[in-house]
Amino acid sequence: MGSQAEMKKVVLTKTDDETDFYQAIMEHKETLIHIAYSYLRNRYDALEAVQEMTCRAWVKRSTLKEGKAFKAWIIRA
Repeated sequence: MGSQAEMKKVVLTKTDDETDFYQAIMEHKETLIHIAYSYLRNRYDALEAVQEMTCRAWVKRSTLKEGKAFKAWIIRA
């Protein structure tokens, strides 16, 4: 189970407030870029992949379960 802050992020992210979603994503931006870069080996491709993942995550945000870690969910998105 995630921390109190992670659980709050889950609740805020599931709303239609793009600002809360963006802030939650930005907290994990470097991790997401690092993971994408480890697969793609190109910074620009990694940045584009993270942008695409962010769009997919926004569409799929209703699948995020309360009590689960936001970071783990966003990495799989």
